[in-house]
Amino acid sequence: MELFDHRDLTDTRFDDVHLADARFVSCTGHGVVFANCDLTDARFENCDFVGAKFLTVDAAGTSWKNSKLLNASFTGLKGFGFEFVSCVLMYADLRGISFRKQVLKEIDFSESDLRDADFREATFERCRLTRADLRGAKFKGADLRGADIGPFDDMKTLAALQGANISERQARVVANALGISVIESL
Repeated sequence: MELFDHRDLTDTRFDDVHLADARFVSCTGHGVVFANCDLTDARFENCDFVGAKFLTVDAAGTSWKNSKLLNASFTGLKGFGFEFVSCVLMYADLRGISFRKQVLKEIDFSESDLRDADFREATFERCRLTRADLRGAKFKGADLRGADIGPFDDMKTLAALQGANISERQARVVANALGISVIESL
């Protein structure tokens, strides 16, 4: 097991490297690139990886916890069982990623590219989806009551929420986006 503890990995490239079970603890790595790597069961904790790129990596069982991943790219992420917990993923590229049936806790997806992502039957706890691009994303059976979902910039983003479960407060946000006024009953 490889341990990276309090390391500055800024602009480091990990190409075709076997990093299964590796531990990255309190590392910084602005612009770090993981390309064609095996990150199976790797752990990223308290890392600051702004602009990081995870390109075609095997991420089965990988976890990112308490980390800043602003403007990070996760294109070609392979495997199941990976998780993000208490992470800032603002402006991240997470197109096509499957979060199906996951419990998503304290994740800020604000303004991220989540096109075609799979959130079916996922549960959101203290998450933000504010101004995320949700076109083509799947939310059937997802529990969005623990997420900040609005405002909505276009109807395609709003349409992605079809089949999701939302709270009464969130229903008001959706109604507002549709130009519908909700009036309390007499």
